[in-house]
Amino acid sequence: MPQPGGRTLLGGKIHVIKVGTSSLLTNDEVGGQKVSLSNISRLVELIASLRKSGDHVVLVSSGAVGMGCLKLGLSERPTGPGVKQALAAAGQSRLMRLYEDLFAVIGVNVAQLLISRDDFSDKARFLAVRNTFW
Repeated sequence: MPQPGGRTLLGGKIHVIKVGTSSLLTNDEVGGQKVSLSNISRLVELIASLRKSGDHVVLVSSGAVGMGCLKLGLSERPTGPGVKQALAAAGQSRLMRLYEDLFAVIGVNVAQLLISRDDFSDKARFLAVRNTFW
């Protein structure tokens, strides 16, 4: 089986798509933030189209902190690391639920893998991550 890195895998290309908070959230009418369903829906349709053509897609998504702010009704994004970690924990479940629901509409199953920079620095951890995909 070919290895990752832009090479063909089981007949298709590998696409890594990174989306950030600014792609997932938009300003609302009163100066706050709301989920940008149109952006996320276009992303879901793009990924479905790539998969339909036989390609493989890895979605790398930020946005947990922003979703946590929405979930907890915060109008401003805190800056402290402990608060941001708590917001990410609160928002991650909402973010995954949103992805899960939208992809389910078009019959695509999703899964979550939480990784950090350290997972790429240590060979054993890197191989464990790689084996999750391939």
